Amino acid sequence: MTLKKHLPNRYQIVSGVCLAAAGWLFFNTAPKLLVVLERAEILTPKLSSPPTRMEVIREQAFLDTLATAEVGTVDPEGYRRIVFRGKVKNFARHPRKLECGIIGGKRVCSTAAGRYQALDITWSRIAAKLKLRDFSPKSQDKFAIELIREKRALRDVRAGRFDRAICKVGGVWASLPCNTYRQNPRSLSALRKIYNQRVEFYLNFYRRRGQEVR
Repeated sequence: MTLKKHLPNRYQIVSGVCLAAAGWLFFNTAPKLLVVLERAEILTPKLSSPPTRMEVIREQAFLDTLATAEVGTVDPEGYRRIVFRGKVKNFARHPRKLECGIIGGKRVCSTAAGRYQALDITWSRIAAKLKLRDFSPKSQDKFAIELIREKRALRDVRAGRFDRAICKVGGVWASLPCNTYRQNPRSLSALRKIYNQRVEFYLNFYRRRGQEVR
């Protein structure tokens, strides 16, 4: 599924890069992406103060890091990933498909799907809480942000306290350190490197356009 392209020329960005709607960004699954900080949708209402552009960058880089840990890519196709095989055919709803495979030498069965490998039971809870009506990329990003907020890690994410934030949400995502799932988590140093690369990518996006980042 590819959504319609309707991006202003001044906001076009290099194709093939996924800029998800990380709390304050609008997402388009087409190869070109739209950044609208001035008309940003509030996905985290309990953080009353509007984020700075740098905080937005950190949120997005953190979500990209989660996606890389969970599905191995920041590409938009990550939103279609089902845990062991297959793809989400449409974004109308969570697929709720139970699959089994071997992780760390053990047989594991899971309903995980999407960019952040949402389990069906967790998705149902958060979707009801946020009134999410579909499994679209935008809804998936809202889901991830809410899980981060529930673990009281969102302020750390926005402040750039990466190590602290990762450990706070380690119990949510098995691919992260600081949990006891024993499912071959990525190392903290490897994830930090990915995060720093994504921060630099978004900083360069603004720099190329002569826009100040604070």
